[in-house]
Amino acid sequence: MTAPVLVLRNVLLPGGRTADITVQEEKVLHAGAGAGGKADRTIDCTGLYVLPAAVDMHVHMRGGPQSAKEDWTTGSKSALAGGVTVVLDQPNTIPPITSPDVLRGRVLEAKTNSLCSFAINSGVTHDTPVRAMWSSGAMAFGETFFAPSSYGEAITLGELESALREISACGALATIHAEEVGQGKDCDLASHDRIRSGEGEIRAVREVGRCNTARCRLHFCHMSTRDSVIASSTLGSVEVTPHHLFLSRERFAKTDALGKVNPPLRSEKERKGLWE
Repeated sequence: MTAPVLVLRNVLLPGGRTADITVQEEKVLHAGAGAGGKADRTIDCTGLYVLPAAVDMHVHMRGGPQSAKEDWTTGSKSALAGGVTVVLDQPNTIPPITSPDVLRGRVLEAKTNSLCSFAINSGVTHDTPVRAMWSSGAMAFGETFFAPSSYGEAITLGELESALREISACGALATIHAEEVGQGKDCDLASHDRIRSGEGEIRAVREVGRCNTARCRLHFCHMSTRDSVIASSTLGSVEVTPHHLFLSRERFAKTDALGKVNPPLRSEKERKGLWE
């Protein structure tokens, strides 16, 4: 049986042109003036833009005892609804993905339940078998926690240097959660920001750079200030989250837990700086 043909008519391309796009079996057969061939289904896209699908480098599909938060089915549905067709799952699950057996189980879980394409990272601890995880199909290594976070324990500087050496020997990528956690009472969004400050984020980035004697490829996760983006971009690739780009702590009540994330939401001034 021939697969059905879908035609998207009057689509706006990023450059401002209007075109028709013909799709069959998840492949674009034609893009331009006038659809090629007969359509089994036509959608009028007048006034709508078509963009390439996105790859989300940083998702937490949770599952298991954390399924109330997210799982592969709900997370992949959300991804597809937002135009994301490939996701990269982080390893701070329960149990953490730090052994080949757990990694293989996670891959099977994703194959069974995910509606989009995926890859899965290996966790990094003092005793993670890096080479075995790489040969078992890990996409990258991390989040590698420079500071403790939810469901993620920090490793020491010596352990980080050793891990980066092993990861580099595999030709793999290390993804870094770079934070510095200070002292003080964490009682509202402002104090959470102070304890996990932007300045501490920069210091953590620089410490990671000094530890990377093997010159391992680095990717810095969720940088939250303009200056930390600048600092980390000299050492590797960098990501910024939508919530740090669009939300500041001033948009929430002082003790609203919905605004509490690691790294914290910053001030409105710092949020705007991320766009510069």
